[in-house]
Amino acid sequence: MILKEILGEGKKLVFETIAIENFIPGGKARFTIQMIDQDHIETVFDVSTPGKEFMCLGTNKLTRMK
Repeated sequence: MILKEILGEGKKLVFETIAIENFIPGGKARFTIQMIDQDHIETVFDVSTPGKEFMCLGTNKLTRMK
């Protein structure tokens, strides 16, 4: 994966694949990490097949333990 975009003053990072093994030829994956605040991060994993839009396969909301 490569870093594709940095958004929201560095609080959102978007990574995209350049190649995927064991998937449909021409398919893509995208992983987004967003800092909500100092104690919360949200991640999103999207995939797409050739000629189709990305669709979400999963999200996570992570909270720092205090």
